[in-house]
Amino acid sequence: MAINMGFELAVTRVTHQMCRKSGKGVTPLLHLQENPPCRVKIPTGEQMKLQSIQSLRGLAAFAVMVFHIRASEKVLIAAGAGTEVPMVGGLFTNGYFGVDLFFVISGFIMVFVAGASPATLRTASEFLFARLTRIYPVWWLFAALLAAYMLWTYGLSGTGANGTPAIGRGIPPIEYLVKSFLLAPQTEHPILGVGWTLVHEVHFYIVFALILLAPMKWRPWLLAIWAAFVIAGSLSGLSAPIAGTALQLATYPMTFEFILGAAAAYLVTSGRRWRPALVTTAAVFWLMFAAFFHGVETTFTLMWGRVLWFGLPCALLVYGFASLDIAGRLGALAPPVAGAVVAAIIFQAYGLPDPSHDGVRLQASLTALASGLAMCAVLSVIGVQMGRRMTGVPAFLEGSARLVKSVTVALGDWSYSLYLTHIFILHGMQQVFRRLAETPGSAGALFDVAADGRLGNLVFLFTCMAGAIMLSWLAYRFFEVPVTRQFSKTRHTLFHGHEGRVRPATVEASIW
Repeated sequence: MAINMGFELAVTRVTHQMCRKSGKGVTPLLHLQENPPCRVKIPTGEQMKLQSIQSLRGLAAFAVMVFHIRASEKVLIAAGAGTEVPMVGGLFTNGYFGVDLFFVISGFIMVFVAGASPATLRTASEFLFARLTRIYPVWWLFAALLAAYMLWTYGLSGTGANGTPAIGRGIPPIEYLVKSFLLAPQTEHPILGVGWTLVHEVHFYIVFALILLAPMKWRPWLLAIWAAFVIAGSLSGLSAPIAGTALQLATYPMTFEFILGAAAAYLVTSGRRWRPALVTTAAVFWLMFAAFFHGVETTFTLMWGRVLWFGLPCALLVYGFASLDIAGRLGALAPPVAGAVVAAIIFQAYGLPDPSHDGVRLQASLTALASGLAMCAVLSVIGVQMGRRMTGVPAFLEGSARLVKSVTVALGDWSYSLYLTHIFILHGMQQVFRRLAETPGSAGALFDVAADGRLGNLVFLFTCMAGAIMLSWLAYRFFEVPVTRQFSKTRHTLFHGHEGRVRPATVEASIW
């Protein structure tokens, strides 16, 4: 695809230059294709991050947040005896695909940051220490806040509005809380519901740490064996919709998404980067179609179904983004991303109810995708013409690229805090909007989500988004970053000086 002329030039000018080290003879990744024999080692520290993958992390967290805003909007509409369709819909009706994207990214990052690590116990221990100290401290903070609220409101054995135990929902409360804080498998979600994904993340990290004990040449084969075990165990009936036991956790279908991400990382770092612009475009529109057309959740769609619907295109998306990033060709993202935005707007405009007939949803999905693909094609042609006729990059393109990169990478940085904190904002806003909607006159109408019209819905949407993003920044800036830095110092103290340090993957020159 000849998209690497106009728009690609614009974005590449403002994207990162990985591997730029003055005076040390390391070839910039931008020049990989001009110097095929080179081998580039990814630097450590902040330079290790692929900005494109960080942007995808931000997208994943944003999708989950808006999906939960939609659920809160539905609660307020029902509470006010409203009959309108939630304003938040379209792409975000199935916004939980952000979790699938998170899992794929996790698998990719594990190989990317530790792929060249020597097979020693200290290396595996250092890796596990680094990953667990990124998860647990932030999790403990917000799980503790919610646990304190629940204990204050309901007590240890109180019941909720539906008559079921408020803490544990049938599991002994102390056992439930202990397992919640440890992120151990149990038959109910942890005290902070979104933590169910972290139970799986901890499982991923432990298994991958064990894989690091094997020689590097064996590790891809061990991942394949792991995938076969997950498939066989799940098809044998050992898995369940909620991983309540260690065996159910080990055979949970979504583990396959982590393995897909790891496989994508091995392909990317080994130089097997085949037509990344084409792959990325296909992945973007495949994921868009899945998010548009996927119907009401069933037991199957929440297990293997979501792996097929969302996991596969997410793996291609991560593969494509990373490959373009390494080649210094992020400008190739402009046409498919713009096309995806157009498709999302058109599908949103249909205002389909939940649930809706498959035929209606299919027609809306295909119409939206056709419009998005047309936009993608038009921008590709414009990009080619700009690349032929212009020697410089228009200021508006350069500024737009810089802005998009800054916003999405920032969201990626805050994504873990955003994922854990947005529930607090949504719960609080539900209570605030319920009370303010009872205010007489036009002031009350401003906050009445259930009333006819979209004013209250818009205010609720943007208030929730702004509040959640602001809280995530505060949590990231004043808790997550300081704690992570402190544990990083501790890790360097504990594991300093030995030869078997965790080593990032070596990125080979493209061979495809």
